[in-house]
Amino acid sequence: MLVHSSIHGFDIMSCSNSPLKQNGPLMITSWRATGACNLNCLYCNVNACMKPSPGELNTKEALNLVDQIYEFGSQWFGLKGGEPLVRKDIFEIIGHARSLGLNVCLLTNGYFVDGDIYDNLVKYNVFTSISIDGPEKVTDILRGKGSYKAALSAIKKLSEGGILNGLSMAATSINYKEAEHIFNLADEY
Repeated sequence: MLVHSSIHGFDIMSCSNSPLKQNGPLMITSWRATGACNLNCLYCNVNACMKPSPGELNTKEALNLVDQIYEFGSQWFGLKGGEPLVRKDIFEIIGHARSLGLNVCLLTNGYFVDGDIYDNLVKYNVFTSISIDGPEKVTDILRGKGSYKAALSAIKKLSEGGILNGLSMAATSINYKEAEHIFNLADEY
């Protein structure tokens, strides 16, 4: 049976006979940590709003959510957004997840992967994926000028740090023919 439940806007899906009562075959649980984002992508509904969305979890609620994910038996805790790295408490949440033994993965546009943020991603061994939509011209059209260079810089740093987990492309009618560029980057890094 497919179990689907919502906890404060957070979706859990598991193939289990009992709804969220015991450890299930749940490998990864993803959470939209924030709707806030620094970009204004043509295809996205976030639109460069740096304010949290209504109903977003505060730090205490987020830590409680991590506890629930752990207690359910998930092995991986995934963070996405918006842009999860704009949350001021993101590393408190990640640190808590890691202290419980959860593996952590994160999807980011790469703008903030520098300095202390990069150091913390490495410290907590956060497997990080970068969203990028094709070559520089296409990515900058879809996401905003400079977004390709920021993503590429993050890809290089994360690869050197051993925590680059993947690349993510939002395929649209503008860029779907550019997937080969993403595959080439994946091969290179």
